[in-house]
Amino acid sequence: MNRNRSSKDPNESGIPQSRRRLILLGSMLAVVLIGGCAGEKQVQVKGGADLETAAAQGAAKPSVTVKSNPNPSVYSGLKLEKIDELEHTLGGIWLDDTHIIVQKPDPEAEPVWIGETKMPPYSLYIRDLDSGEEELLHGGDGLSWGAPLLSPDGGHLFLLNDSGNSGIPYLLEMKSRKLTKIAAPDGKEYVSSQDAGWLGSDHIVYAKEGEPDIYGADLSGTETRIADTDGKRVMMHSLQAASDGRIYYGLADTDWGMYAYDPASKSASPIGSPFPSLVPSPDGTQLAVVKRIGDTQEELLLTDPSGKEIKKLADGKGFFGTGWSPDGKRLAYTVTASREAGRDGFYIADAGTGQSFLLSPDLADAGDRMKWSPSGTKIMVTKSERLNGELVSTTTVITVSW
Repeated sequence: MNRNRSSKDPNESGIPQSRRRLILLGSMLAVVLIGGCAGEKQVQVKGGADLETAAAQGAAKPSVTVKSNPNPSVYSGLKLEKIDELEHTLGGIWLDDTHIIVQKPDPEAEPVWIGETKMPPYSLYIRDLDSGEEELLHGGDGLSWGAPLLSPDGGHLFLLNDSGNSGIPYLLEMKSRKLTKIAAPDGKEYVSSQDAGWLGSDHIVYAKEGEPDIYGADLSGTETRIADTDGKRVMMHSLQAASDGRIYYGLADTDWGMYAYDPASKSASPIGSPFPSLVPSPDGTQLAVVKRIGDTQEELLLTDPSGKEIKKLADGKGFFGTGWSPDGKRLAYTVTASREAGRDGFYIADAGTGQSFLLSPDLADAGDRMKWSPSGTKIMVTKSERLNGELVSTTTVITVSW
């Protein structure tokens, strides 16, 4: 990778410094061991043929920290069961309730440029949460792989030859493990690492790094331009594909303006501003919208698909992760610097009543999207922070019951 790709003016992203710092921490790749706190149970996972193969390629031996339940109370039918911390792990996506795709470094491989740091390349593994065993899914080839996104039918994985905030896009057939590169006719290959989504199971849509317009590809890897943004760049980490076919995105050259593109009518309509981010509900009938209301204040709102406010869930200095439960009844989010002292942390909100339940104050600044398991009983989030000059990442899996 050419190091100069990541040396551009940071203001080009259209993201203010405070938000960009946490987004970068969530997307840059570096993992080191984090020691357990007093009273925590350290569990080493069992080995196996697949795990031995992974270890031979330089993957660190995985471990889990099982934390005691800090808040056993029941609120609006919700009970926190446990919090597990997966060390040496950068969380990816759920395959089912017991298997996730994770990213792990290959320490013995030749370092590559990831962002502005030279570090070991990352490979993708399937981790069994019950046994702790891991199977190499893709990698071990000296390249760094990341940003996995599974098609709704589970048949194909969108992934990037990752370089930090962007990478070259590929499709991986899950059964055969056949890899197909998405060809860019315009020669502009680099896709933003968190700006992609599946429209059905046979079409992926995405935005390109620092470029205008929205693109898509079919399972053969053939790329087409889907939407024209009139020369304005798509705001980093803003693109979302909804189940009803609409594509939501922000434009960096506006006042945080968010738009919805309808492929059927081939037209875009404004949702509102200033909206740094939004996430559509699974059925597409609601949006979880972050709205800026001042230089140091934001609100988390529920709106209809046009951007009309339904209710306010919370306010604070920053919201850096949101995610809907599979049934669309609940929303997980993190908030920092809440107006109410001592209320920063990781929450689950009831979308019907608007009431929120604090799950953990330790994850207030987790700069990653909340990822729910298919059953809606587990939530995965990755938190990254700099310790002694190194970027440290830990994936947390929170288990709840109703």
